[in-house]
Parts: sequence; C-alpha cells; structure tokens
Amino acid sequence: STAGDASFGWNLKARRSRKLIKRRLDDGDLSTMDELYGPLDRLSFVAAFDGKELVGLATWRLEKWNQTVWLWDIRVAPDHRRAGTGTSLLRSVLWEAVRLNARGVMLETQNLNYGAILFYLKSGFNPVGLNTELYGIRGSPSEVALFFFCSLSK
Repeated sequence: STAGDASFGWNLKARRSRKLIKRRLDDGDLSTMDELYGPLDRLSFVAAFDGKELVGLATWRLEKWNQTVWLWDIRVAPDHRRAGTGTSLLRSVLWEAVRLNARGVMLETQNLNYGAILFYLKSGFNPVGLNTELYGIRGSPSEVALFFFCSLSK
C-alpha cells in the first residue's frame, strides 16, 4: 500500500449513552448571544408564535466568504415541541438561505443530542465533520461536536 492509497473516515452509530448531559450556554440575554454567535448586527432570526406568545426561535448568520448560512441555534418551547415548530423554523432558514443564494446551511450539534441528529438527518442534512475537543473543560470525554451540512445546489 502506498500513501496515496490511505484514507481516513468515520461513521455515526447510535448507541445508548451512559448519562445525559444538560447544559445551558446562555441565560437568554442578548449580550450572551453576542459572545456565543458573534456581533448581533450580523445575526438573523426567525421566530414562531402561537398567538402573541413566542414559542420558537432560530438564530442564523450568512458567512459571505463561503456563501454558507450557519444555523447557530433552534429553540422551541417545551410545550410546542414535536408539533412541527422546529421543522417550520428550519424550513424558514433554508428558504432565507436560498433567497440569499447561499450554497448551503451548516450547523453543529452534540453527538449526545440524538433527537437533534435524527431531526437534521430527516431534514436533508448530511454529517460532514466532527470535533472531539470543541467543548473543552465544560464538556465530557464522550461529548463530540458533529457538523452537518444541507446543500442547496441544484
């Protein structure tokens, strides 16, 4: 075998986790969002309402240098989950990405967030990378960042 024949790869395999990790990255205020996702004036939001009540929010940003929309966050109120709110928010972000001529939408989730992984796979996203060190000291040895991409090319 020559060096040209070698390659590296990885695959996703579902298995039961020994423990659930729950973490809140912010306290819901805008200054924390600025720290997590970048300058607020570069962020875009899509909101879902039930009457006048805010029940869901997607936070995203267009990265002009590679024409990719980064979906930073989707949040849905607990009593509105599994009712299509997250799907509607995601579709709105994908529509905005198409409108902006983005080549696709990128996102990151944790390997321990099985529900999110299934949601993104079902929504047309493909796994494109991982980072075993992203969460650092606040993470756990079993927590890995998974990156997904949904291509919008024709």
